[in-house]
Amino acid sequence: MLLLGWGNGYKVLWQIFGSSNQLLAALTLVVVTCWLVAKGRPVWYTLLPAIFMLITSVWMLIRLLVWTYIPNWSDPVSPKAPLAITAIIVLIMTAGIVVLAIKKLLEPRIPAAVPANP
Repeated sequence: MLLLGWGNGYKVLWQIFGSSNQLLAALTLVVVTCWLVAKGRPVWYTLLPAIFMLITSVWMLIRLLVWTYIPNWSDPVSPKAPLAITAIIVLIMTAGIVVLAIKKLLEPRIPAAVPANP
């Protein structure tokens, strides 16, 4: 941490950290939305912010990857390969979670059995 603070390393890491942090919040909202669906509750107040945050966070990671990290992959002064690999891994994990959430949201619901009164 001292080396990051002493040099300019924090400036490099801050971009991907900021995007990943917002992405974590968006994925948390996705999980909460799935839980609300399972409980039969309204989901619009978690689903809409989750969609907005997912779009903005994923777009920023893709933008960083395509316009900053990949073009400067092997720059001798400031190589971006570790950041590009990290961004790709985060995007793949995000896609996996989103696919699982969509699958969960679209699966048919079986109504709970109501116990008969004896």
